[in-house]
Amino acid sequence: MIRMVISSFHNTLINDEGAILVPTMLEIERIRKKGILFSVFTNKDYREVLDYNKDFPFLDYIISLKGAYIYDVKERKEISKTPLEKEEIDEIIKKYKRNKKNYYLAEKVEDNIDNINEPIYKIEVMKGKSVLEFINSKYDSFQMTQKLLKEEKIKKNEILFIGANDYDNDMIKNIRNHYILNNSSKGLKMLTERIIGNNNENSIQEVLKKL
Repeated sequence: MIRMVISSFHNTLINDEGAILVPTMLEIERIRKKGILFSVFTNKDYREVLDYNKDFPFLDYIISLKGAYIYDVKERKEISKTPLEKEEIDEIIKKYKRNKKNYYLAEKVEDNIDNINEPIYKIEVMKGKSVLEFINSKYDSFQMTQKLLKEEKIKKNEILFIGANDYDNDMIKNIRNHYILNNSSKGLKMLTERIIGNNNENSIQEVLKKL
C-alpha cells in the first residue's frame, strides 16, 4: 500500500512551461483526501517549490537541496538538516577556486563565501557548460530522507517515487516503487525500465489514478 508519493519537481511535476498540469493537480488532491501524502523532491531551494502551493495547496513536504533540507509545509518548519561539513567546503573551494560557485543556505543563495555565517547545504560549481553539485558526502539523497519517513512511520515499500533528473538516481536505486519519465536522461534510463510518458503529458496523473 502506497502511503507517500514523492515526485521530482523540475522536468517531472512541472512541464516545459513551468506549470503543473490541472489534471495532475486534481489527482494529487484526490489521493491526499484518501490520506496519501504528497511530497516534492528538488535540487533547489524549498521556497522555489513553495510558491506553487499558494493558490492550490497540494504539498505535505518538500525534500529540497537533494535531501539536505526537508521542510514540513503544513507545520511551516524544517524537519531535517544535513549541511556540508567545513572540511568538505574547504576542499571544494580549494579544488575549484577558479570556478564560479553558488552556496545554498536554508533560505538564500550566496556567491561569496565571505558573506556566509550560516550552514551551507549545497554548493554548485560552474565548470564550463556543466554544473557540479555537492551535498554532504556521508549520505546519499535517500539516506537523508530517512528522518521524514520515521516522522510519518512510513516504510520504504510504502513510497512511490517519480523522477526524470540525474540527481534522482539515489531515489530510483533505493525505492522499488518508482517510475521515470520518457524525457529523463540516458543515464537515468539505464537504471530502470519503468518508463512512462513525458512531463508535457498527463503522465503523472495516469500513475496517480492507480492509487
